[in-house]
Amino acid sequence: MESITHEYPEKTVHLKFFLCAWLKNEPQKLACPDFRWVSREEMPEFDFPAADARLLKMLQQNAGLWR
Repeated sequence: MESITHEYPEKTVHLKFFLCAWLKNEPQKLACPDFRWVSREEMPEFDFPAADARLLKMLQQNAGLWR
């Protein structure tokens, strides 16, 4: 598990990320406008919130997380 606290000017967010095994069915979007699978190579094409920067760097550098 990775845990990140990020301070924006108007709020502070605490995010927890988990490495999970996908067993069956498609994930469903909840309270978000869009959802889709992307490859590690596609990640730089998208705009992510600043709070996600450390996690994104870890995902891009560690091919073992992409099983």
